[in-house]
Amino acid sequence: AGGYTTVFDMPNNNLPITDQGNLDTKKEIVSAQLLKANVPLRHFFYLGATPDNFSEFAKLKDEIIGIKLFMGASTGNLLVEKMEDQEKIFETASKLNLVVAVHAENEQIIKANSSQSIAINDVRNHSKIRSREAAVKAVKLALELAKKHKTKLYICHVSTKEEIEMIREAKKQGIKI
Repeated sequence: AGGYTTVFDMPNNNLPITDQGNLDTKKEIVSAQLLKANVPLRHFFYLGATPDNFSEFAKLKDEIIGIKLFMGASTGNLLVEKMEDQEKIFETASKLNLVVAVHAENEQIIKANSSQSIAINDVRNHSKIRSREAAVKAVKLALELAKKHKTKLYICHVSTKEEIEMIREAKKQGIKI
């Protein structure tokens, strides 16, 4: 008859899932909505990575589907900009056998593009601000970190031919993507 069967809740919505308390609250909200709607629905939650919530990964590993890493700013405030923090996320996720789902855009390039007197809120400038270079550089780093730490990687969106080619090559090399 159609409809939804499974939902993977991303952490950059209202209530951002970054710790046990927010996860528990979100589970209560979802359970109440499903009970009210009287529909069967499989649902899973991603934990949003922040520069300081690495300790939550192990505590929640059996309650989440994976870790969502925003390498570039997006909706919400879950940006993890520093490469050292990004690497720690990949390393920790690998040890816990968790997938890292990546919003792969390079924040430094986005900031540089945004500072060029481009109207940020004009949708026509989206690809100027979030340029090909920003996407390619971030995917390249994510693939390098996944390879180094043997981390399962899920790249949530790609927008360039170069990203597709890098992903294909990574798969040939045995990277779990």
